[in-house]
Amino acid sequence: MQNNPALARRILPVAIAAALLGLWLLHSAPVGSGQARSPADGAPARLFDRIFIVVLENTWFSRAVGAPFLQSLASRGALFTNYYAVTHPSYPNYLAMIAGSTLGVQDNSERDFDATSLVDLLESAGVSWKVYAENLPSPCFLGARSPDGLYVRKHEPYISFRNIQGSPERCARIVNADQLPSDLAEDALPQYSLYVPNVHHDGHDASIGEADAWLRTFLTPLLQDPRFMRRTLLVVTFDEDSGFWTNRIYTAFIGDMVQPGITNESRYNHYSLLRMIEDNFGVGTLNREDSRAAVICCVWKK
Repeated sequence: MQNNPALARRILPVAIAAALLGLWLLHSAPVGSGQARSPADGAPARLFDRIFIVVLENTWFSRAVGAPFLQSLASRGALFTNYYAVTHPSYPNYLAMIAGSTLGVQDNSERDFDATSLVDLLESAGVSWKVYAENLPSPCFLGARSPDGLYVRKHEPYISFRNIQGSPERCARIVNADQLPSDLAEDALPQYSLYVPNVHHDGHDASIGEADAWLRTFLTPLLQDPRFMRRTLLVVTFDEDSGFWTNRIYTAFIGDMVQPGITNESRYNHYSLLRMIEDNFGVGTLNREDSRAAVICCVWKK
């Protein structure tokens, strides 16, 4: 083709404008419309890139908030003073955290469900997940408790779902908590982590003072580890209180996206926590109580 200076003068500005528009679109796309920031193989996130949840057991709010390390966590992050479990006893609360419903359970007898849970939403959106369970004998262990009695199935809710039990790939994401250090060393912490302490560490078979002391030992190195804390929201909560009336429980958020030292008095519950996770990763809801839950707000940095 022969050179045509006049045509070139007309085409060049158009090409430059198109290139500039492409660059603008690339860098101005809203969070959730492009690739995730971290981890590399994850889905887009909004307020946080990763969430790490630790669930303790059976303690009144007033006792938990007075424990020294739990108190220090609250001062470092956000304390929710009007946060409630949804029922008694323990097991249906764990189901509520991940299924948006107690699924009709009113006791601590483990069941198997043909139902969806949070991981169905996460996986459909490419969000990585893992459960770290202390003293878990093996992936897909279905016994009520481990031989040493420290792991109990009712505190690890995902194994109650048949579409997880029957999938070796999914079972492989429910691991003994001993794997956490290697995942941290390899920068392989997933976007969603549920940490299940054993029944001594979570306070079920021990005092709140002992649980608080264990939590200090466990979390202090993580709080000091930039690989763990970078864009990670740490949530410490309880399954239920130790009574039968109010069911108000301690819940605190810690992370670089949280206003330090803030107190939130709005009423929330386990369904609100689930809804926050769903909204953060843009995965939709399970169309149960999570879809109607109060949305957690007002603790985030501007």
